[in-house]
Amino acid sequence: MPGTNSIPPSADLYGALTRASLAEGFAASGGVDLDRVLGTETWSAHVARYDDWLARGRQGEMAYLTRGRDRRADPRLVLPGAQSIFSVMLPYRKTPAGSTDPARGPRYARYLHGRDYPLDIADRLERVAARAREATGIAFAFKACVDTSAVLERSWAALAGLGWIGKNTLLIHPQLGSYFFLGSLLLDQRLDRGPAPLPDYCGSCTRCLKACPTQAMPAPHELDS
Repeated sequence: MPGTNSIPPSADLYGALTRASLAEGFAASGGVDLDRVLGTETWSAHVARYDDWLARGRQGEMAYLTRGRDRRADPRLVLPGAQSIFSVMLPYRKTPAGSTDPARGPRYARYLHGRDYPLDIADRLERVAARAREATGIAFAFKACVDTSAVLERSWAALAGLGWIGKNTLLIHPQLGSYFFLGSLLLDQRLDRGPAPLPDYCGSCTRCLKACPTQAMPAPHELDS
C-alpha cells in the first residue's frame, strides 16, 4: 500500500513533463485530461467552429484538413487509449529575416530559421517523454503531434491555459504574443488536469484585421486561407 505522503503517479507525471519541457527549450506548457473536455459544450463549440470553417471552404486547397476532421474532433482516434494531452509552445523570432526594403530583396517568414520546425519540435517532444518516463518510472505510451498530425493544437493549448484564441485566429500568449509554434503529446495516462482557459483579452482591438496585407481575416476570429 502506498504511504499517505506518496505522490500520485499522474500528478508526478505532469510535474515531470513540465520540467522536461522547460529543459528542452519550450517556453510554456500545460495539460488537460480528455474526459474532462470531450463531450462537453465547450469542446462541441470548438469542433462546430472547425466544421463551419470547412463548410465555407476556408481551408482552400488543403484537402487534408477535411480528411482529418474526425481525428481532430476526437484525439483518441490518433492515439487509441489516449487519456490526456500535454501542450507546449516554442517561440520564434518576432522580426522577419531578409531585407527591410522590398525593393532590395525579399523578406522571409519569421519562423524560417534553423531546422525544419516539425522535425525539431517532434524530436524535442520525444525527449520530453523520455525524460518524464525516466523521472517517474511510468512506462506510458505517447504520440508526438506537430503540425501535420490531425489534432486541434490551438484548441487544446487554449484549454490548457496557454493563451486565448484571438481575432487573428491564432493562440495569443499574454507575454509571448502569437509568434510561436505549438506541439502536443498525446498520453495514455491521466494528468489530473481540467480545462483552465484564459479570458479573451483582445477587447475592441482590431489592429490585426486592419494590418493583414491580403485581407485574409474578413471578420474577427475568421481566416480565409
